Amino acid sequence: MRLLAAGEKSNTGFPHLYYPGVAEQASASPIQLGPGQQAEADFSMTAVPLYQLAGSVSGQLPDQGVGIQVLTTSGDEISMPTNFNMELGTFSLEDVPAGSYILEAISQAGLHPLHGETKIKVTSNVADLHLALTPETSIPLDVRLDSRNSSATASPVRNQGRPPVSVRLRRTDVSGVEVASTFPAGGSGGLVLQNVEPGRYSVEVMPQPPWYVQTATYGPNNLLSDDITITAAGTGYPMEIVLRDDGASVSAMVKKSSDNNSQAAVLVVPAAASKAVPRVARVGTGEFTVRSLAPGEYLVFAFDRLDNLEYGSPEALQAFSSQAAHVTLVPNQRAQVVLELIHLGKGD
Repeated sequence: MRLLAAGEKSNTGFPHLYYPGVAEQASASPIQLGPGQQAEADFSMTAVPLYQLAGSVSGQLPDQGVGIQVLTTSGDEISMPTNFNMELGTFSLEDVPAGSYILEAISQAGLHPLHGETKIKVTSNVADLHLALTPETSIPLDVRLDSRNSSATASPVRNQGRPPVSVRLRRTDVSGVEVASTFPAGGSGGLVLQNVEPGRYSVEVMPQPPWYVQTATYGPNNLLSDDITITAAGTGYPMEIVLRDDGASVSAMVKKSSDNNSQAAVLVVPAAASKAVPRVARVGTGEFTVRSLAPGEYLVFAFDRLDNLEYGSPEALQAFSSQAAHVTLVPNQRAQVVLELIHLGKGD
């Protein structure tokens, strides 16, 4: 440790790191902990130069405050003192460790959030940064119910009452940002995704039984397979979703294990590239049924445990695909399969 004279500042500091000492969350190593377990997470940190950042903000209302935040490139906020001059619309930060960051500005225009951000790689002092505040986007959801059930309403219904579906956006270029569909406060309109920041998102469409998603689009994008990019306010599309109620089902028997007390976690996963969330049923070694499945091809797995398996990742399931049952479903089909229990072990 170096002693500093009164008023003297250090010219080096330590950057934000993820275990085991990497700058990106995607390169970090997870730590698995079970009940009562303890683990050590040792870091080796190297000092890096410190720099000063300064710039301006535009788009805020007169006499309206602006919050300046510094984030890692993975979207985690870093505690770093910032100065904002409301009269001049300028900001400054001192003692910023060398590295890559997202610089974010947040303000309000009445009840409407304003947002601006920029990515920056800090290797020297920077004095000409600029953050332009723009209104966050609201995306309406146009939901159509296409009933093929003769006992249901004969004609399609569009956004009457509360549609039996919810939608969630998860930002893929920055972690930790999530937006869920809501009904606007005090309004009588349909579902809407409010206050969506510009960025790239993965979309999860979650219908309520007996409905399944036939189609879901955002402009030219197929929400069942594509990520979407949200730009500045007023440049987006409505999300158009069609739900049907003639879904298929899969019933299966899990073969009895040598361990009579074993439980099975059964996954029904689309075989093709899809953003549909795997359907999970937790049963014993008896029969299970998963209903309201969209027509298509599926892999059906039975695992003895899921706590150490990233089952939302197709890559993680690839190693077990030869042990899955393959089924092709058409509308209203009732398929049956027999599954071998896949043993993942007891974990650490």
